[in-house]
Amino acid sequence: MAAVEKPSRLDTWIPALIGLMGVVVGVLVTAGITYLGDRSRRAGDVRAAKFLVEEEIASDAVPLLYFAEYGKLSGRLPVTVQWQAEGPTLARYVSQSTWNTVSKFYANLANNQQSLTRLCPTNLTNARKAIAINARNEIRTDVKLAADAYKALSNTDLPINVEARRQTNGCYVTQGA
Repeated sequence: MAAVEKPSRLDTWIPALIGLMGVVVGVLVTAGITYLGDRSRRAGDVRAAKFLVEEEIASDAVPLLYFAEYGKLSGRLPVTVQWQAEGPTLARYVSQSTWNTVSKFYANLANNQQSLTRLCPTNLTNARKAIAINARNEIRTDVKLAADAYKALSNTDLPINVEARRQTNGCYVTQGA
């Protein structure tokens, strides 16, 4: 009878080491693909959030500009739906200065929304006229903040002319407002 050769330890460990290296390589490849996919998804989320909030700012600026010029609201009230939905995404991924600029617009808008009215004030006392003029000036500030917020998000100017025109042909004579 021939003697049966006993396999060396190295012969038994090599397949195990090759299997372990395959597992490690598989884990690294999976982790890399997951990381790249997650990074791409986050970039898409940020891009979408910026676009949605930019569009909301641009559409909110129109009735604000009309109110600033004519003293009454025409059309819908400004909304903050996209800001409420996409604000958390922007908070995580945009720069601090961009966040401050955009959130300042929405904070001012929230503070001044009660000033927006569809009615032309008539027969105002001097005190009420001063309040109405102040409201228009505050809304002019909101329009400028909207332009700043839009530019912070998109690096382009707001697609409407937001210069304060200070017209006196609105609902009432503004006495130099």
